[in-house]
Parts: sequence; C-alpha cells; structure tokens
Amino acid sequence: MKKILLTIAMFLFCSVSVFAGSFPDVAEDHPNYNAIEYLKEKGIINGYADGTFGPANPVNRAEAVKMVTKAFGIPVDGTYEILFPDVKSDAWFFIYVMGAREAGIINGYLDGKFLPANTVSLAEDLKIIVVASKGTLPDAVSTDVFVDVP
Repeated sequence: MKKILLTIAMFLFCSVSVFAGSFPDVAEDHPNYNAIEYLKEKGIINGYADGTFGPANPVNRAEAVKMVTKAFGIPVDGTYEILFPDVKSDAWFFIYVMGAREAGIINGYLDGKFLPANTVSLAEDLKIIVVASKGTLPDAVSTDVFVDVP
C-alpha cells in the first residue's frame, strides 16, 4: 500500500506544472513564461494587485500604453492636464496615457475619448510601438503580412 501511495504521489508531483516564477498563474511550462519573466524583471509589467498575471486575459489600451511607455523609456513624470474625458487624474494609468499623449505616441479617438478599458487591437498596438520606437515602415509591401489586412 505504501508503494502505491508513493507511486501516485510521484506521478502527481511530476505531472503538475511548476509555478516557481513571479506569478502563481504562469507555470514554467507556459509558452510565454520566459517573456513574462523578462518583462517583470525589467519593470515593464507587474501583474494585478492580487499577485497574478492573467496570461489569458486580453490586454486593454491602458495596459498596452503603460507597457510601451515603460519599454521605451517615455517620460511619465510630468504635470498633466486631463485631455481625455474618460482618463481621470486619479486612475492608475493616467500618467502613462498622458505621457504617451505628450510624446505624440497616442491621440485617442475622434470623439475625444481614449477608451482605456477597451481591448487593444493588433493594429493599435503595432502603431503605438512603431511610433514609440521611432520606427519606419515601408510605403508598400509585396505580400499580405496578415490574412485579414489586404
């Protein structure tokens, strides 16, 4: 009986994902574990208040702007006025959004809003990254890079 329990215990121990990193919900065998740990180490991400990261959660526009400003060293220590009616000065993301706005990285929507809680689209995120990095894009491409963008 002791051997059976030991065998079962060893099987369970070996089959369970190991959580030894910065976040209890990101196992070492997660496909993005190394990237998440790197971004945490560099201070670009810090996860949620409860200590989790939420690797399956969609990234919203406020989170995306925070990561980009931190990754590219965009200053966020200025005195900012409220430029978007949906970005209040007491919001955790206020300095990141306003710093990115002052740096010319973001503009918001035509109605004057930023919509910080909306999921960031790939196109929006790529635009923010290219502008923040002062990157350049070709005027044309010879093949479709994305299947949904001709």
